[in-house]
Amino acid sequence: MRALTALQAAAALAVAVRLARGRHRLPALNPVPAHAPAHAPASARTTPPRVSVVIPARDEEARLGPCLSALLADPAVAEVVVVDDESRDGTAELAARLGAKVLIGAPLPEGWVGKQWALKQGVEAAGGDVVVTLDADARPVPGLIGALAATLEGYDLVSVGPRYLCEGTAEQALHASFLATLIYRFGPIGPPTPPAPHRAVANGQCMAFRRTAMLNVDGFARVRAGGAAADADHVAPGTRLAGPRLPGGHDGRTTWPGNCGRASGPGHDGREARAA
Repeated sequence: MRALTALQAAAALAVAVRLARGRHRLPALNPVPAHAPAHAPASARTTPPRVSVVIPARDEEARLGPCLSALLADPAVAEVVVVDDESRDGTAELAARLGAKVLIGAPLPEGWVGKQWALKQGVEAAGGDVVVTLDADARPVPGLIGALAATLEGYDLVSVGPRYLCEGTAEQALHASFLATLIYRFGPIGPPTPPAPHRAVANGQCMAFRRTAMLNVDGFARVRAGGAAADADHVAPGTRLAGPRLPGGHDGRTTWPGNCGRASGPGHDGREARAA
């Protein structure tokens, strides 16, 4: 019994030490206007990068509308690309009607799971210098896209954690336990100094990166098979997603929480549930 108590005490101490590091984190992203006001100094009136938003979607007709409406109303967004992953509902029709560019996904190759394959196709089809990927049930607040693009001036890949909109106590407890487990495993999200490569993480619900850099390292092919260590819908090791440093020499930045609400309920998983 004493040995067990000692082990429990040691584990509790380890958890406390790891969680205490969260007192010092990068601040949450602040919304950035799409265009600098006319009275702003010349340095603030530089031409912003062209931003494409890529959304993988499978049977998301019931959840996709609010996300698209917010993005298409944002002047910082040049285009929204919805990759329709063999939806059996009206996902593609809804996206086209609202004004998004719809890409019908190609058949799933062997060795891939649905979401990663959809994202790879979407990034290749995007025309922007910067690509932001979002889940279909995300609720981006005004200024989020501008904030992500602005942060990329100092990083190659930016990943933010959303604020979850949970329905009921059980769902709140589930998300809280999941997030606490991630912090215990990887440490607090958004440390002021880059973590060790094996502890770098990226949240696949909302990421931003330079399109050319991601294509050069074929980032999504590095997590093509999913699994606990490379789940692009939840958390993927940043080094496997982005490769051994993208051009520019910067590690990815992860902030938590970010300025992106996420609706409750199941999000898009592509064909992950059916993949072997």
